Amino acid sequence: MDGFASMASVWNDWIRYKGPWLLTLRLLNAVLIRTSFNPDEYWQGPEVAHAWCYGGHLTWEWETCIALRGVLHPGLFALLLALLPEWPVLVAYAPRLLQGAFASLADWAVYRSADRLGSPLTCWALSVQLTGWFQLYALPRTFSSSLEAVLAAWIVERSISSTSSSVAKWQTRQTRWLLLLGSLQVALRPTAAGFWLSWAIYKMYVLLQCGDLHGVFSGLLAPGLLISGVVLSFSTLLDCLYYGRFTLVPLNFLRFNLLADGSALYGSHPWHWYFTEGLAVTLGTFLPFCCIGLRAVGSGHPLRPLVFSAFASILLISLASHKEYRFLLPFFPLFSLLAGLGLQRASAWLQAKSAARARFYLLAVVFVPQVFAAIFFCVVHQRGAEAVMTHLRNYPARGGIFFLTACHATPFHSFLHGQEELGYLDCSPGRNSPQKRFFEQPMPVLRELFPEAQHNATEEGPPKGAALKPCLDYRYEKSWPLPQVFVLWGSLLRREPRMQPWLETNGYHLELEIEDGIWSEGPYDIELWPSFSIFRKRCNSVKPRACSGVQRRAAACVQS
Repeated sequence: MDGFASMASVWNDWIRYKGPWLLTLRLLNAVLIRTSFNPDEYWQGPEVAHAWCYGGHLTWEWETCIALRGVLHPGLFALLLALLPEWPVLVAYAPRLLQGAFASLADWAVYRSADRLGSPLTCWALSVQLTGWFQLYALPRTFSSSLEAVLAAWIVERSISSTSSSVAKWQTRQTRWLLLLGSLQVALRPTAAGFWLSWAIYKMYVLLQCGDLHGVFSGLLAPGLLISGVVLSFSTLLDCLYYGRFTLVPLNFLRFNLLADGSALYGSHPWHWYFTEGLAVTLGTFLPFCCIGLRAVGSGHPLRPLVFSAFASILLISLASHKEYRFLLPFFPLFSLLAGLGLQRASAWLQAKSAARARFYLLAVVFVPQVFAAIFFCVVHQRGAEAVMTHLRNYPARGGIFFLTACHATPFHSFLHGQEELGYLDCSPGRNSPQKRFFEQPMPVLRELFPEAQHNATEEGPPKGAALKPCLDYRYEKSWPLPQVFVLWGSLLRREPRMQPWLETNGYHLELEIEDGIWSEGPYDIELWPSFSIFRKRCNSVKPRACSGVQRRAAACVQS
């Protein structure tokens, strides 16, 4: 009953104060995002859910012989799709709207945390949370890291609530909620285990300093092992049912990414990257104030265990060669509170100096760049991927679509939700993947991929590839019929002058070129003014039913 009363209290607070406004803001944030960030936002969430509900493609991590991904996160989107009508636009954007709703819960948790630390902090911390460019850009996206950040926000709130109790009252419902949220976080992303291991060590040290052995075993270890055991057992059961055999996905994930350093396939960074570039880029103008707030977290401060655990966790994930900005997202609820503390102190100091004008300039310099950066990254930077799929959804290609782009450069079935057969250059790990071979020597590889096409070039292609495991070999050996539509990475036409004549020889014409922004990282590394090019087979070169209505009408006009 206490748990239900607590939930009812939270719900009443949500309705009475900021909840509906925060929900509206985050849903609007989700709707306005028109850019892509990383393939995982589609291919490890909505695409998986779409494949389960309606059919589609799964990446190599979902092969039974690999089993690097758990079903818990995409299962949420699969449940959502199962409840929704099959409208293509709704199928495409409903998962992001769901994550936007979840993101508002993170904002609410930051507000409650700041309120518990002192009401003057609430305005500053919530302002940081709502205007930070990285939160606006990444939090509503369908990453598992985004959902992990929502759980992290409530972990911060529950942690502050539990530290307000004495050591003798450690066995409270707040602590049980804290352990439950932490277990869910580890089930979503096993790398969160580093945070919780550090947190447990810190808490045990504090309890032992107080001579409370009873609190260590009955208040921390026993409920922690019980709750985490139940949650992780349930998650493992779901994974085993999906893969059809006993498998420990978190162990596979940690073994591949940390012990074998398999994530280095996607790029390597120095060990200090998170502390030098990662935090500087994602925090931006909030970074100095986050440091000021960090200095304010002294011994006995409610945020101190979380700061210690976050620092240790970032050190742990720094052991992997591959690093990404989005992996810092779960720490941002804590960063919002720290930056809010720093801004509160700076504002109070300027107010004491009667420097009202300087205080205004401070706010402008701190918050305005964040908002402008958010607009740029949400609307302009790498906008081509979703624009390509929107065009193909409006002008379908019943004869199939093939993507001659970087692997997973665009969404796939989840953004079309049609009957088209879709193909792409596979990039499963191994030696000389189809994607790597194609962008080294496009023309010979085209002859292998599309044997029925007309080919003029006769040179030898690059050496054949070999997948990481035999169960992935079939991904390297596929050949395809000529599709109705090719989607090309734009610079391919400039780097390979024979590419466009090959397309024209086989009956394709340029239908549309879509800009992707100012710069982007494509198959040829960082490029300026990148774009996608869409080539469609001429209507008189394919069966009439394979042509879109627009093409049929255009062909009829030409014949008349």
